[in-house]
Amino acid sequence: MLTVNHLVTSGTFSLDGGTWDVDNNVWVLGDDAECVVIDAPHDADAIAAAVGPRRLTAILCTHAHDDHIDAAAALAEVRRRTGRDRAFVLRLRHDHRLDP
Repeated sequence: MLTVNHLVTSGTFSLDGGTWDVDNNVWVLGDDAECVVIDAPHDADAIAAAVGPRRLTAILCTHAHDDHIDAAAALAEVRRRTGRDRAFVLRLRHDHRLDP
């Protein structure tokens, strides 16, 4: 059965020379065995705790603003370090193309 978990993380958003304090939504969709994370902002450890023992199959980012992606690489590393997943991150370049 599919479950949807919601988490809010807090941090900053920077664009065009400005920086603002923001809260961002994180969505964890899955079942008891595996899940995906939609947006990975600010706090990789909090997101990893929401994933728990499930296998993380993907980290999906709705867009490339820093407040939606800045914890994606750290989340993948946390999961890799714990031996739970062999996660990887595709990096979005300044021209919005993906680099593996």
